[in-house]
Amino acid sequence: MAHASALPPPYSSGTPAAVYYASGVTSQKTNSATMVNIEGLVLTLPPADVYQVAALVMLCIPMSYAQGNNYPGANFCVSANGVEYGIGGYTYDEASPASTGRKLITIVVQIPLGPQPTIVYGQWSGVRGSTVIIDSFNSMTAISCGGQQP
Repeated sequence: MAHASALPPPYSSGTPAAVYYASGVTSQKTNSATMVNIEGLVLTLPPADVYQVAALVMLCIPMSYAQGNNYPGANFCVSANGVEYGIGGYTYDEASPASTGRKLITIVVQIPLGPQPTIVYGQWSGVRGSTVIIDSFNSMTAISCGGQQP
């Protein structure tokens, strides 16, 4: 009986993937109309090298909510070196919701690494004057990865 054997990958990066992680449980809120940093969600990624040219970054805000009287909502993004990646968000279906249910936001983006360390931030803002609240666990993870190889 023949046994299948695992084939080696078509290339070897020579280095293992690197994982970077930040999390928080601090209660915080914002009513900023422009993106501001989420406290505690910042990562410093190393400069690019021949094996690691980008990072897959995941922002997870599992239980935020927004308050306001004009269809309240929130925006979230991952920002690196002044560039906003993967903007997402939510708004409520009522102008003044009687109850503001919790909302899940997960954003996954690929960010190129440059010749200098890359500073990555989780950011947020309110929609139409809303106050956005995080009072539970939240996190940001990055996995550095290589480019396409022959």
